[in-house]
Amino acid sequence: MSDNRASARIRLPLLDRLLDADPDSPRDPPLSQALAVDMLRLAVRRDLEALLNARRRRLPLPPGLTELPVSPIGYGVPDPTAGSFTEEERRSALSREIQATIARFEPRLTDVRVQLRKEETESIDRVLRLRIEAILRTDPVPEHISFETVVRPTTLDVAVTED
Repeated sequence: MSDNRASARIRLPLLDRLLDADPDSPRDPPLSQALAVDMLRLAVRRDLEALLNARRRRLPLPPGLTELPVSPIGYGVPDPTAGSFTEEERRSALSREIQATIARFEPRLTDVRVQLRKEETESIDRVLRLRIEAILRTDPVPEHISFETVVRPTTLDVAVTED
């Protein structure tokens, strides 16, 4: 199979297709399969960080409006900076909420699992560390992808790096 046909299988996000690194060129050169996958991984990391840095409204949604949680109103996570991460239940609840949010708003990932990092239980720096593991939907073979995530309780910052 030629490289051009292989790269056509992986479709970059719309934003990445609209951005033009070389505006003077009438066409972008075809991407190799490996480069297309790398660009997709970077785009997923960027979009995941944006999702986790977005804050969802605090008020509960009206009952009966079942589509609201998957609409732009439900985009993001509850404010993770309110309070301390010293309570195990609070850290676990945020971990579950992040997992559900990623599953809801990131369709390029399947089998999403979010786990508290073990060394966090002994840490006194009040920083919440999570490991996000998922399957990245790529053709012809889906790929495993993992991210290290740091939630700082003193700021609104969630940093995501690929593992």
